[in-house]
Amino acid sequence: MMLEVLEVRPAKPIRGCAIVPGSGNTAMPAMLAAALAPGMVELRGLPGLADVRGLAEVLRYLGVRLRDTDDGLLVGERLPGPRHLPGRLSSGPRGAVYALGLLAQDMDGRPRTIGPRLDLTPYAAALAGFGLMLRPAASGWALSGGPARPGEVGAGEFAVSALAAVLAATLEGRTTIRRAGPEPEVDDVLTVLNQLGARARRDGHDLVVEGPMTGARGPIDVPSDRMYAGTLAIAAAAAGGWVELEREVAGRMAGCLEALRAFGVGLTETGSSVVVSGPPTRPARVRPGPYPEFPADLLPLLTLLAAQAPGRSVLEGAGRNPHVTGLRNMGARICVDRRCIIVRGPTRWRPARVTGAGARETCALYLAARMACGTTVIANAGALARGYGDLEAVLKRLERSGVQGE
Repeated sequence: MMLEVLEVRPAKPIRGCAIVPGSGNTAMPAMLAAALAPGMVELRGLPGLADVRGLAEVLRYLGVRLRDTDDGLLVGERLPGPRHLPGRLSSGPRGAVYALGLLAQDMDGRPRTIGPRLDLTPYAAALAGFGLMLRPAASGWALSGGPARPGEVGAGEFAVSALAAVLAATLEGRTTIRRAGPEPEVDDVLTVLNQLGARARRDGHDLVVEGPMTGARGPIDVPSDRMYAGTLAIAAAAAGGWVELEREVAGRMAGCLEALRAFGVGLTETGSSVVVSGPPTRPARVRPGPYPEFPADLLPLLTLLAAQAPGRSVLEGAGRNPHVTGLRNMGARICVDRRCIIVRGPTRWRPARVTGAGARETCALYLAARMACGTTVIANAGALARGYGDLEAVLKRLERSGVQGE
C-alpha cells in the first residue's frame, strides 16, 4: 500500500516486457454484476487498486460472499444484509458508487441510505429512469421508490453508464441507456453481462440491455488497463528506456501511441506487441478528445513527457492542473495560458518537496522524481494507489529483470 508521504530516489529507466494489470474501470462494475448474478462467479485479473479493495469491503458489508483466489475473486450471491452504507465506507473508495446497484436492485418501497462525502448527483437522473428517486438527505443520500423496472435511462459518463447497464441486466425486460460513452470499458461491461446470461449490445450511441442474468458460463477475465499501459509507455519514453506492450492492450491505445509518435518516440510493431522506446526527440502539440483520441486523463503524464522533449510543446484542453506546480518545483519550465499547458524542454530534474493530488497527477510527480538527482518527498501520495496499486514495485521489477511479473 502506498504511504501518504513517499520518498522517491533516482532510478534507472524501465526496460522490459510489461504485463499490464486488469482495468479498474471494468473490474468494479464486473464485481457488482457478479454479486447480482445467480450462482458463484469467478473473476480473474482484478487489479490491486485501492478502489477495488474498497469496493470489495463495501460488497462484504452489504452481504455479498467474497473469497480471494490466486488471480482474482470468487463472488457468491448476496445474503440478507444492511439497508444502508455508512460514511466510513462511502467516503473513501471511488468504487463505493456501485453500492447503488445493490441497494437499488431489491427496493421494496422502504428507503435506503448512503453516507455523506460521496457525490451521487450524476446518478440521480439515470436511476429515475428505473423508477427510483435518489436525493440528498441529512445523513447523506436517500434512495427510494421501486421496485426498479426496465425502461429508458439517460447516462453519459462511464460510471453512470456501467451502473445503469448492470442494474438493467438484473431486470426482466429491455432497457435502453441513452448517450453512453465511447470508451472500450463500456463494451467490456457489456461483454461481462453477456457472459452472465444477459443480452447486451451497443446501438449507435446507446446501449440495449435485456435481463435478467442467468449465471456465469465460466470464469470472467478483466481486460488490461489501457491507462496503466499508457503510463508505462510514457514512463519508459520520458526516461529514455523502453517497454513492450501486448497487442491486445496496445490496440486500445491509438490516441496515446499517436501522441508518443508526435513527440518522436520510437514505436516498433511486431506480430504480437508494440515496443515503445525513448527519449522524445521533438516538441509536439496535442489535443485530447473522446476515445479513441488521446485521453485527457493522461495529460499530467504527457506534461512530463513534454518536459523531456527539446523545444516548445503545447498541450490543449488543460483543466485544474494541480501537477504543474510540483513539476515546476522540480525544474520543469511550464506555464499555463488559458486552457493550454506550454512546456519547454528538455528538463534537468532536481529533488524537491511536492504535493500529490489525483492519481495521474501524483504519478507524474513520482515519475519525474525517479529522474531527479536526489531524494524527492511527495506529500499526499496516497492517491497513487487508487490508480496504480503498487506501481513502485512494478517499476522496480522492470528495472531489475527487464520483465514485469505478478
